[in-house]
Amino acid sequence: EAAGAADLALYEGLRPRKGGRAVAVVRGGLCQACRMTSPSNLVQQAATGSELVFCNNCGRIMHVA
Repeated sequence: EAAGAADLALYEGLRPRKGGRAVAVVRGGLCQACRMTSPSNLVQQAATGSELVFCNNCGRIMHVA
């Protein structure tokens, strides 16, 4: 699947720039990597899991827990 390959390439490119941590868990609207509050629309979008969503502060891929 082309989308999966593109997402993996994005992840692999992001990892070295983010100290090995390309994905950030989001709990209660708070990015656990940078400790900044994310806009609720981004959190909702990330929660659907239909596409990659990035923290608007640290740039990591958001994963809603």
